[in-house]
Amino acid sequence: MFPVRHFFLFFTTACFITADQGGFKGFGETLPPYVLYPTGFGFGIIFLIVFARFRKALKPSNWVLKLGMDRVLIKYRSCLNSHLPEEDPVVVEISFSEIQWVRKTNVARLNLRA
Repeated sequence: MFPVRHFFLFFTTACFITADQGGFKGFGETLPPYVLYPTGFGFGIIFLIVFARFRKALKPSNWVLKLGMDRVLIKYRSCLNSHLPEEDPVVVEISFSEIQWVRKTNVARLNLRA
């Protein structure tokens, strides 16, 4: 399986080819450049923000729950806070001996607004 960065390179290239083959050219004929260029710049900034967050979500350090033979590890720090210092505690460790019992529960919510 190829790395994720190759997929993004392929996807970005495909988007540019599609845009050049008529996606943006059709808009460019009807919209003046002073509207088209700032709009494209704004969408580019939004894409960079979303892409950076998506890359952080794909890191191997982004996990929520790990189950071991004798314990459960729960990570409560979001992947978006990976820039914070590593010295801060971000994982709760609960050994199975500390858990008295577990059961499945169903919660029903009533909507009292009519």
